[in-house]
Amino acid sequence: MPLFGGAARTMNVMFEPFAPNAQSQPLDYHIVTAGREHFAAIAELIEQREGYAIDRAHLRRLLRAENTIALVAIERDRVVGYGKATQFLGDDYSPQGWYLSGLIVDPAYRRGGIARALTAQRLQQLAQHTHTVYYFANVNNHTSIALHEEFGFELIDNDFAFPDVIFNNGHGQLFKLDL
Repeated sequence: MPLFGGAARTMNVMFEPFAPNAQSQPLDYHIVTAGREHFAAIAELIEQREGYAIDRAHLRRLLRAENTIALVAIERDRVVGYGKATQFLGDDYSPQGWYLSGLIVDPAYRRGGIARALTAQRLQQLAQHTHTVYYFANVNNHTSIALHEEFGFELIDNDFAFPDVIFNNGHGQLFKLDL
C-alpha cells in the first residue's frame, strides 16, 4: 500500500496562503533528527495535511531508509514541524539527486520560522552528501516556492513530472540549488 493510500500521491492539499510579510510570535523550538519516537507525530501531521489516513508502516520504512534525511521541529515536547530529503535515482523525466520534500508545519505554528529552520538544517546536512539539491512544488504553492527562493533555488523546469505524484489544480515545477 503506498504511503498516501493510492497509486500516486496527489498534490491537491490546501496551500498556506501567500502572505510574505506575515509573522507570528517567536516560538521556542529546536530541530532534531527524526527518530522512532517521532513517527506517530509525523504521521499525524501528514494525515492532517492530506485529509486521510496513510500507511504508517510504509512511513516508518521510508524515514529509516539510508537515502533519507528526516528532521522534526519540537516545541515543548511536541512535534510541530517535519521535513525530509531523499536521494532519488532518476528516471526519464526527473534528474537523479537529492530532493527536499515533505515540509509540513502544524497550522497553529506557522509563520514562526519553523519551515525556514527545517529547510536550512536539511540543506546543511545535504552539503555533506552532494553539491546539488532539487525541490519541486505545485505551481500554485506560492508560499513554499518563495521560501525556497530565499535559499537560492532557481526554476529549471516549468512542466515537471515526478514518479507517483499528480499535481492537481496546477502543474509541477522543478527547482535546483547548487550548494
